[in-house]
Amino acid sequence: MNCESNNKTEFIQNQVKSDSTKNISVLGHTTKYKQHTHNVTTNFIPDTTINQKLYLEDDKSFHNFYSGNDNTLTIKEIRESPVAIFRNVSNTQYLLAYQYESGSRNAFDCFEIGYFTDDQTLKSKKVYKTEIDEFKTESNLYLGISFKDLIRIKGKNYKTEIHKNITLIIYRANDSAFVNRYHMPGYFMKILIIDNKAFKITFGFDYP
Repeated sequence: MNCESNNKTEFIQNQVKSDSTKNISVLGHTTKYKQHTHNVTTNFIPDTTINQKLYLEDDKSFHNFYSGNDNTLTIKEIRESPVAIFRNVSNTQYLLAYQYESGSRNAFDCFEIGYFTDDQTLKSKKVYKTEIDEFKTESNLYLGISFKDLIRIKGKNYKTEIHKNITLIIYRANDSAFVNRYHMPGYFMKILIIDNKAFKITFGFDYP
């Protein structure tokens, strides 16, 4: 039960296999994606932070990110793993911070950035307000970034699932010094591209 589990408005897939076709749900509609692999020599560098304040697997960073007095609680049944829900100042973007089973409090294993318009049910849950205008990663990935800029920043060592104007970009970092340092089995980053712009960004560790 990890950050890559399916939901009717999610783009997350459990596994990606080259040259195969899978069903995937985007904005509530199931479509088929043809998968392709792009292999180059440039190494993919994983992102680990939100706005250089909240870090994966680091409970101490939480207080730099969220200054509220509430004791944040994770919520079940929104995704396959419990999540804490945060929002930006304008209440247009959400951040889901996933906490896997047996994880430390406020030490999150995966992050998902998206638009509230894509998942209105989130607004009916306990949502924690932040003072952040726009959620982004340390390599400056954000909602609305162009596909061209995304590839310029993260490289071409990715897989894709494509249907019409919808593309899922998938990066992996397995069997590397990075994941070994965190004692995790693997790392992934997935970006949903619609009309040549990032519509959702999810990154973090595989369930151990």
